Amino acid sequence: MKPAIERIVEEKIAEPLGDTDAGLDVKTTVKSNLIRPLKIKKEIPAEKIAKKYGVKW
Repeated sequence: MKPAIERIVEEKIAEPLGDTDAGLDVKTTVKSNLIRPLKIKKEIPAEKIAKKYGVKW
């Protein structure tokens, strides 16, 4: 029940603020910069990530 109440309170607080970016256009260069990494298919083995962060795998 608590998470539901927290969500409702957050929604009510955010409601009057609205989306400050609503109606604004995103520049083409910004769109490109956001989309480019999604097109690159670079896979990193889990073992390599674990080693980098000191996780025993």
